[in-house]
Amino acid sequence: MVVQARRKWWHIQWYSDTDTPEERKLINRLDLLIVPYAVLSYWVKYIDQSNLNNAYVAGLKEDLGFKGNELVQLQTFYIIGAVTGQLPMMFVLTYIPIHWLIPFLDIAWGIFTLLQFRVTGFAELAAYRFLVGWFEAAFFPVMHYLFGSWYRGDEIARRGGIFYVGLSLGTLTAGLIQAGASARLDGVHGLAGWRWMYIICSLITIPIGILGYFVIPGTPEQPNRLVLKRENIELSVERLKRAGHSSHGKFKFSNLKKVFFSWQFWGIIVVDVLFWNAGIHTSSGSFLLWIKSLGRYSAAKVNELGTIAPALGIFYTLFVCFASDLVMGPAWAITMSSAWNALGLLILTIWNVPEPAKWFAFSTIYSSVALSSVFHGWVNTQLRSSPAERSFTLVLINAISQSSTAWTPLLVFPTVEAPRYPKGFAFTLACAILLIVATHILRMYVKRRDPQLENSSGFPESDHEDISTIEHGKQPPVAVPTQSRSFRWNDYAHRTEPEIFVSKYGVVITALFNIVASGLVATRCGDAPPELPAIPWKFEMTSVPIHTTNGENGVRPEGKKQILLNAFDMSTVGHLSPGQWKNPADKSATKRDLDYWIDLAKLLERGGINALFLADTYGGYDTYEGSLDNCIRRAAQWPMTDPTIPISAMAAVTKNLTFAITASTSFEPPFLLAKRFSTLDHFTRGRIGWNIVTSWKKAAFKAIGLDSPIPHDERYAQADEYLRVLYKLWEGSWADDAITPDPENDSYADPDKIRTIHHHGKFFDLDTRHIVDPSPQRTPFLFQAGTSAAGSEFAATHAEGIFVSSHSPKLLRPKVKEIREKAAALGRDPQSVKFFATFTPIVGRTDEEAQAKHEELKKYASVIGGLVLVSGWTGIDLSKIPVDQEVTAADSLEAHKVRSILDAFTTTSEHVPKWTPRVIAERAAIGGLGPVSVGSPQKVADDLEYWIREGDLDGFNLGYVTTPGTFEDVVDLLIPELRRRGIYPEAPADDVAFTAREKVYGQGQKGLRADHPGSSYKYDVYKEEDASLKRAD
Repeated sequence: MVVQARRKWWHIQWYSDTDTPEERKLINRLDLLIVPYAVLSYWVKYIDQSNLNNAYVAGLKEDLGFKGNELVQLQTFYIIGAVTGQLPMMFVLTYIPIHWLIPFLDIAWGIFTLLQFRVTGFAELAAYRFLVGWFEAAFFPVMHYLFGSWYRGDEIARRGGIFYVGLSLGTLTAGLIQAGASARLDGVHGLAGWRWMYIICSLITIPIGILGYFVIPGTPEQPNRLVLKRENIELSVERLKRAGHSSHGKFKFSNLKKVFFSWQFWGIIVVDVLFWNAGIHTSSGSFLLWIKSLGRYSAAKVNELGTIAPALGIFYTLFVCFASDLVMGPAWAITMSSAWNALGLLILTIWNVPEPAKWFAFSTIYSSVALSSVFHGWVNTQLRSSPAERSFTLVLINAISQSSTAWTPLLVFPTVEAPRYPKGFAFTLACAILLIVATHILRMYVKRRDPQLENSSGFPESDHEDISTIEHGKQPPVAVPTQSRSFRWNDYAHRTEPEIFVSKYGVVITALFNIVASGLVATRCGDAPPELPAIPWKFEMTSVPIHTTNGENGVRPEGKKQILLNAFDMSTVGHLSPGQWKNPADKSATKRDLDYWIDLAKLLERGGINALFLADTYGGYDTYEGSLDNCIRRAAQWPMTDPTIPISAMAAVTKNLTFAITASTSFEPPFLLAKRFSTLDHFTRGRIGWNIVTSWKKAAFKAIGLDSPIPHDERYAQADEYLRVLYKLWEGSWADDAITPDPENDSYADPDKIRTIHHHGKFFDLDTRHIVDPSPQRTPFLFQAGTSAAGSEFAATHAEGIFVSSHSPKLLRPKVKEIREKAAALGRDPQSVKFFATFTPIVGRTDEEAQAKHEELKKYASVIGGLVLVSGWTGIDLSKIPVDQEVTAADSLEAHKVRSILDAFTTTSEHVPKWTPRVIAERAAIGGLGPVSVGSPQKVADDLEYWIREGDLDGFNLGYVTTPGTFEDVVDLLIPELRRRGIYPEAPADDVAFTAREKVYGQGQKGLRADHPGSSYKYDVYKEEDASLKRAD
């Protein structure tokens, strides 16, 4: 066992381990732009809010002749203005650039703050207070919307906490300003000290508003180009996209229905209303009025002493927000802060206590202000995929909650009861207690709906893993913490009692608990298929194990990495689970009907699947028993139709689904393939990908009239040249502006801007212009599947997506690492190479339902069909090897085979201790040797996350057992669970359509990345004489 110690709990990590150096620079830039301005603006906002209380005790009451509840009524006018001013903002936020909106509002409220210095009566002051409230109204939700536009969910709380310090600073500074004005300016130019305070406050507010035009970055959709470059914005969009954030979407009335009919929205409303009302004592002036009632301090001294509680509020805010982000999570942070507030309110409700107890009580109740950033950061995260719903919810909950405080102070904090406020303190005490209860009810709801968002400020557990790891063996592994992780109270706060016991009493017990809790196997049982009596059927089939770590629902992803899911299909009857054509629920035998493909495309589009990945082959499997007969009889990838034909029909009924087609570099000239894929890229509006393969089957070469396959390494050398020819055609032949229709001069395209390609290499000769004009992507998104030495080199050079397969993610990780390192050595960003593992899910609403499905599927499985496929892939005739004899790579007598699959027979794991025909038969019959996960959406999602983390993967090619049944379960059961965890993107807006490459790399990246070798062939860059290949002698 290898054990790594946790970092100390006080360790503060500002970045995520998944952030690249460029992303960290971007975060620093955003922090310097957003956070200081947010603090400054909130500071002046609360100066302008608090100055009424300070002015009231400094002479305003006497000068304007107030005798009753005027102070509370003026606060009510402000709140009415604030509430009514917020309502338009739910529309405005997604239409008017924030870097215009916030400064305008700042300047406007500064002007109306200034005008208050000249008031002569209640009505005039009430009007100004209403207008100040109206223009200040949007600031708070808009700033949280701004945080949510640039930061991931697990980054908001700390920054929001610093931002919220502005509130306490404003309250504190207002008291100091009033103290200074009363002591030094009272009577200057005939103005009372409290009137000078309004002038001073406005002279601070207005310049800060002007500054906003030059420092607020806007949003990714409407950025401020003065402060952010295009590459900053693109990097931010790509980074947020990985965490499921969307930066697009205008507010529409259709958003209202979705929000209003959500139980979560109303739960948030209840919590926010209680939060606001549990803290209304801070705006009642109760502390100042109590100090004044002591009768032994001057007005200046009263204002100075009144800064004690706001100063403590700064400490409370920072402590609670950082604790929530790094240690507790929102529910426990709210509980802690509310309990401290309730303690002080209990003392003040009793009231008849010694004076020091009251000083203590007033010093505790400002903890109520500390919760806002944690709470609103959580809301941002929940709605990260929809800017429209996020803007609406942030504004509406703030408006509803704040409107509740328009009338509650009138009822419970009447000025005539100052400073005792018996009803007020009792009411806020009750709200504080109810806030704790409501928070945990909401917490439980969120936990049931989405366990991944229930922790750590309500955000993804982006920087935590488990305590220990077990190296390769027969026991499932337990995850190990990365080096820069910090301790979290959340590790204990959200666990069951057995887990708390485990965490407290040692890593050994933790490991044992996780082994027991992981759900080790899913057992295959049933009668032996009559077609293979020699292989006993009653054996255990190892499904992918669950690795339960911290929390009720398994593994926490690192940095909420977004999973990419492709549907893996083939234009044949028996793809990876031969024999299911006998199953009445399976429609694989109807693939020759166009309706099958149209219906499948609609289903995958509805689920937000990244791509339909279509395998293909050019010949049957004839290794098993030395004959093609069993391949034909068992429908083991036989018969086979052309996968390119239905693409246009599927594209016509979808908008965002990508189509990745397998095509070989061995059987047709590059020019023909270039023409076909350019056409498909046009017809799909840029949603085409190419799975590059080099053919190896003897049957395929014989079918086209060749004697034998090309040697392995030579195939890849040929493929490399093939790709470079294609880059010349796709990227270098046409200028972007070659088509310039000019009807008057009878000219459609400019021949001077269409270059003739001259290529004379070892394998290919051509002198031609590309016959198809540039398509949306020019070069299709490039997939590749080989992981041999030559295949890995080819993949590191050319591939954007790599299809890998193994029975254990730990066996994949070294291969992934090797290819990423090779890509980096070639000058490519290693993280731009995306890895997809084969994975077959069998999903039910419950584990029991999934197991029942599994049992039913086994009845139709063709074990012989599975052996036919594996024999063909590996070149090993499995019919000649005893069923319990170990199979090794040395058993392969064929020179031509899939080496990555054959290599699997040289490796074992806790899942496959030994490869025998028996083991191969059971694993190949369902899922084609790849991992099979059987269980509820929660279990299968856990398994996917485990593979992503342990294998350093980016996504999966999801195989089916029955079609469309498996894909229906993925769309209707699994994807909603992944989205609840924040690891699968929400469906794009109706008016948004992405290309294949944009769906992987982010909006705007239609063409090859600048670090891809194909980009060196672009029309404006490529020079034929510098790059042409010379014919080898």
